Amino acid sequence: MSDPMQDPAVLKSLQWQRHCDRLEEAVRLTSARERALHNATDGGRDEAQRLFVAAAKVRDDFIDDLEAQASALVHVPAQSFEGAAAKLAVVIRAEEPSPTDPTPPFPALRSVKADLDRLIAAMKGNAANDDG
Repeated sequence: MSDPMQDPAVLKSLQWQRHCDRLEEAVRLTSARERALHNATDGGRDEAQRLFVAAAKVRDDFIDDLEAQASALVHVPAQSFEGAAAKLAVVIRAEEPSPTDPTPPFPALRSVKADLDRLIAAMKGNAANDDG
């Protein structure tokens, strides 16, 4: 496949990554709303509670959506090396506690992802040189 953007695995992975970024924003908002609730005076407690519950619902909906998307992505056959790398990136981001977590298997998975990215870049470089 010459255009990785035609690979359903790449497209679904990109969608998942965007939704994951939005989840992180929702988590930050929910945390801010929770802090506001804890700091609210008696007069503002009801509104602070309403805002916190609404933010938590959005966060929880994102979590459910991401889990469903990741589960579906596992069953999409990659049609390119980029698609395989994109699926691996989703698995790593979905499962690792942090981007630098030293607990196995995450360092090894990140290493495999870096290898795939390097090989894909080299392959593209060679293809560009062959075209020129």
